[in-house]
Amino acid sequence: MIPERPRQWMDEQRGQGRDVCLVLDSQNEIEARQGLLNGRAHDRYHSVYSQTPVAELASAGPFLIGLDSTDTERLAELLNAPERNWGWLASLAPGDLPLWLEHWRARILVSARPERALYRFQDNRVLSRALRHLSAEQLPAYLGQAISVCYWQGEQWATTDNPAPGKYVLPEAAAWLSVPDANPQRVVIQEANALRFLIDKCPVLNKVYTF
Repeated sequence: MIPERPRQWMDEQRGQGRDVCLVLDSQNEIEARQGLLNGRAHDRYHSVYSQTPVAELASAGPFLIGLDSTDTERLAELLNAPERNWGWLASLAPGDLPLWLEHWRARILVSARPERALYRFQDNRVLSRALRHLSAEQLPAYLGQAISVCYWQGEQWATTDNPAPGKYVLPEAAAWLSVPDANPQRVVIQEANALRFLIDKCPVLNKVYTF
């Protein structure tokens, strides 16, 4: 059974004619990803890292998956285990999934060589921290075409609406890269662990924004 808050949110979004999309961090959710993609039309899901300089990480990176009413069982498994930090949900106008894919592809790589970094937007903890610190004016450039998002913020399910969904150019100074660290020591440890894994697979990187 899907938890009440995400279920209500999905019903509200679909009731307004919107599509619901899963942002899945598939690094530790390969089985869930395979189950969701099995038999799904190719235009209903996208690997964010494919066709980018970090294409080597495509199979372990984020996927955007347009959800259907038949996905209840697989989705319930994820929603009832938010402590796995598998990702989050977003609503989009019908047909906007490819546009949203380009939105995030423009934001996953931060800076240029030799300081190239990877921004892990697919992590619900990253999203949660960004949404706590961004102003209403800064939200649209961050969320892009997403109309509303539903995510686990560590203690409970939360939702945030985008005040002006649409296409936005990447700002020169992206505000979401300047949010304060909640726990600097934890961030350093997690960044180091993620960096070891990712650099081993994709040598163009030398930093990972884990929070």
